[in-house]
Amino acid sequence: MGRKVTVATCALNQWALDFEGNFQRILKSIQIAKGKGARYRLGPELEIWPIMHRNVRYNCRVIFLNRKILLIRPKMALANEGNYRELRWFTPWTRSRQTEEY
Repeated sequence: MGRKVTVATCALNQWALDFEGNFQRILKSIQIAKGKGARYRLGPELEIWPIMHRNVRYNCRVIFLNRKILLIRPKMALANEGNYRELRWFTPWTRSRQTEEY
């Protein structure tokens, strides 16, 4: 039989331009997840402010462990219909199956 894994998901009350407050809410949710035995914590899209790489802003998933960034994965397909206008703020990543140092 396989091992059990505790996964934590969260939806935080984040505010535009409240970098310190948003940061503190993220840290608190990480502490709560760890305290409940979670091995993986998943936050919502745009939980962390956008990543800049070579002067281009990307909407990314950031995977880290014990304060070390392991992977930054930019979105390749951006929503741009209805209420969503990601192309106003972000550029899609176009280098499929390639990695770069950050």
